[in-house]
Amino acid sequence: PGHRLGGGHHLYMRTIGGFRVLRRALTLLGATLGRVLWVVEVDAVAWSYLDQVFRLGSYFDQRLTLPALDADDLRACFERGIASLGGRYSFQFLAPRDLDADVGRDWRQEGYWHALAAASRGNPRAAASLFRQGLRWSEQRQQAFVLPPAEVPTAQVLAGLTPTALLALALLLEHQTLSCPQLADLLLLNAGEAQAVLDGLERKSLVFARGDAATYLVNAPWQAAVCEHLAEWNLL
Repeated sequence: PGHRLGGGHHLYMRTIGGFRVLRRALTLLGATLGRVLWVVEVDAVAWSYLDQVFRLGSYFDQRLTLPALDADDLRACFERGIASLGGRYSFQFLAPRDLDADVGRDWRQEGYWHALAAASRGNPRAAASLFRQGLRWSEQRQQAFVLPPAEVPTAQVLAGLTPTALLALALLLEHQTLSCPQLADLLLLNAGEAQAVLDGLERKSLVFARGDAATYLVNAPWQAAVCEHLAEWNLL
């Protein structure tokens, strides 16, 4: 019999205490390789990290790498989604303020999708996160506005982070989500110092707070860039 383990990247989304769920999954996978066909989907960023930690590639005979989506692919995907709303909502794409009228008109038709592809690196999950973050609803006009996607943090921005901020990013990637008290305990800081670190990262759009529990995580579109930078510091 064949079994499909969909969304395998969720197996590494762990709490403080390590990789217990992933270890159990890999133990099960290793014990059944001769009898079960496993098909696992893993995000590229998660694969790069987990392959270093667990030699994930050694568990699979075949690997398929899906290509990144280009601007036209993303536009087709999102326009299908918008069309599925059945005309209940009107979307207006806003161009960057520094563009003149003619260039802005072209940007709203084509430029947004090229900017979204560049910012998300063609990752559909990252693109969806950026699209949602740029949505604004006007009650007065009964219309949804789509702001230009945020730009990927440059190497200069990442290089300007303090060692404490870099460690905070590494811990957030490892644990997926952390509250301010949890981060304070891990970094041996007081609550105010830890909150200041998180606030600084949030101002740069590197992390964002999620839910009423005020837990923080690395902004999905920037995970690849952050991982690459942290790897240069041997933090991942």
